[in-house]
Amino acid sequence: MNEIKVLSYNILDGLQHSQVQVDVFVEWVTRQNPDIIFYQELNGWTEERFAELARRCGHPFSAKIREDGYRMGISSKTELTEIQRFTEDLRHGCVYARTEECHLFAVHLDPFEEEKRLQEIQLILKRVNALPENAPVMIVGDFNSLAESDKSTYDEDFQKYFLADKRRTRDAQIEFRVTNLLLEAGFADAYRLFRDEFKTSCPTLKRLFPGDAGVRIDYAFLSPSLKDKCTSAEIVHDPITKYLSDHYPFIFTLEK
Repeated sequence: MNEIKVLSYNILDGLQHSQVQVDVFVEWVTRQNPDIIFYQELNGWTEERFAELARRCGHPFSAKIREDGYRMGISSKTELTEIQRFTEDLRHGCVYARTEECHLFAVHLDPFEEEKRLQEIQLILKRVNALPENAPVMIVGDFNSLAESDKSTYDEDFQKYFLADKRRTRDAQIEFRVTNLLLEAGFADAYRLFRDEFKTSCPTLKRLFPGDAGVRIDYAFLSPSLKDKCTSAEIVHDPITKYLSDHYPFIFTLEK
């Protein structure tokens, strides 16, 4: 069966601007052999340098957003077309492209406030709604938002941790508005299509401090036409990903 393998990875401050980290990343990605990669935190990477990284990963096609700040990109084995870069009212921006008959939205939502994240995902959904009806769409990246399907995992210690910093709470309650909005719009949380157990996507052992609470904030949300084609999904915890970034990568596959 022919499949499309998709990887999403927040690479922590542009792989910390370390050639050693870049080489480890390329070696790891080469073993995974994804067809499409969504990147977050391409901090300080020029378009040319990112294109070279993509080529080293076996991807001749790439697109990223502007160089300053926390930016994201997409690379692919097959051609990326209709590329658009959105920055207005989006803290980190959004990259849109089309490949393999799929519409791709690379996102990295605001890290500080759920209200701002909600506004950002509404803007992205507005662009999704402008596509043809039943278009195959994936919205992938670091959403900085929690999922209600994980609610039972977030115990009293977790709630104390996040009530203290208020990034993901309102009126002393954990918020799920961003991910719920995507579910209400008909999108599926790819991880939950195959996994009942909770698994953290952040932080890794690289940035795990005493009192830290593990969360799942990295997702692939699939439109109904792609949901039925999804064949696997996993947050990858292995000896490399435990230390390469402060986020674990997310991999899923789709039938062609």
